[in-house]
Amino acid sequence: MDATAEQRVRALCAEISPGMSIDSLRSFAASHGMKYPSQGSGVNYLVESRTFGRYGCRVDTEIGVVKLSAFSLAD
Repeated sequence: MDATAEQRVRALCAEISPGMSIDSLRSFAASHGMKYPSQGSGVNYLVESRTFGRYGCRVDTEIGVVKLSAFSLAD
């Protein structure tokens, strides 16, 4: 299951693109069962609930806009 979960979440992280608004990011997270992004500027971790927070995306935002998204593993 881990390889499948990792592949799935990596693909989700790749869909989060620079320039995406925080509102779009929140909608994206909600539609994919991920933790809601809490801040418009700084680092957000969007973890997938079905992996109990083990797999997720680190999303850097600045003034309500995504600057960077990367896969994150909490091991």
